[in-house]
Amino acid sequence: MHINQLNLIKYIMANENKAIEEAKNVLTECGYAVTCLWHIRDVKTMYPYLSDDECQKVLEEVLSHEGLTEEHFSIMDIVVNDLFSDEKTDEGLDISYQMYEDEIVRMKMEGKPKDEIQKKQQENG
Repeated sequence: MHINQLNLIKYIMANENKAIEEAKNVLTECGYAVTCLWHIRDVKTMYPYLSDDECQKVLEEVLSHEGLTEEHFSIMDIVVNDLFSDEKTDEGLDISYQMYEDEIVRMKMEGKPKDEIQKKQQENG
């Protein structure tokens, strides 16, 4: 580890709550949603016999699971329709364009080759 990383770790340990709030503020300013953050404590509550590293691995696997990502996008569609239906959908969203966008997102999530995605974009562009 570099000295800067060690200093950062020491700082975080000494000022954990303040550092976490500052980090959340920075991420929020950069456009990230930080409402629901998971911690290894969340895993340890259910599986106290796991080490911190094992808990971290569990979180990484769960939060990057394809099914969870797909569920987030499905819920996002529902929320957008609920929150903005009067402003957007009643005016008639371009459904074919939305389906095209969904297809591009699906292709990216499936890890399709870049040239295949670009070809799809050119077909519909």
